[in-house]
Amino acid sequence: MNYSKNPSHVRVDRFKKSGKWYDTYMIDMCHNYDAIDLFKAVEDCFLTQYSYYKLKGFNLVCLEPYHKNSHPVMIIGPE
Repeated sequence: MNYSKNPSHVRVDRFKKSGKWYDTYMIDMCHNYDAIDLFKAVEDCFLTQYSYYKLKGFNLVCLEPYHKNSHPVMIIGPE
């Protein structure tokens, strides 16, 4: 889905609450490969690399997170 020479760089799509696609970001998940909670790992990576206000009012979707138990993740942002 996301081409990068570094496998820990993953694509995160941001959607409006209505379900309409809004934009795409890249996050670096190199330090979260062994994290216990995959959802929290994706959210924490996004929040440390971008502002909280980029999550507010949006949903995040990461189809291929860099994690040992990888599966698609959707994070519901705050209103």
